[in-house]
Amino acid sequence: MARIDVSELMVDPDFINSFSIARRTATTNIYGENIIAETIINNITGSVQSAGKEAIKRLPEGVKISNVKTIYTKTMLIADTTNPGYSDQIIWEGLRYNVISCLPWSNFGAGWYEVDVEMQRATK
Repeated sequence: MARIDVSELMVDPDFINSFSIARRTATTNIYGENIIAETIINNITGSVQSAGKEAIKRLPEGVKISNVKTIYTKTMLIADTTNPGYSDQIIWEGLRYNVISCLPWSNFGAGWYEVDVEMQRATK
């Protein structure tokens, strides 16, 4: 286990980014159609990094995934595997990223999460 707490660096404006979370929930309208309701949570901070090879190996799709990033944040996010329904989306620099995994990252400071995200594909 690491013996260094990097929490102070992780809140330093030189090392963090600001992003928003799109938290999505499903409801059904009077016609029985699935409707996705979205709540935007602004001003979340964290360190956005390119995903390393360890993150790619950990993901089920492995090398098929492109445009993957890793975010270190104190905000717990909902991933596909942790909740039935829809995963959270990160909105960063005008692009949307789907949350793939959210794991505790307390090895280097209490209360942190390591979040892997993949850029949302454009739909036609």
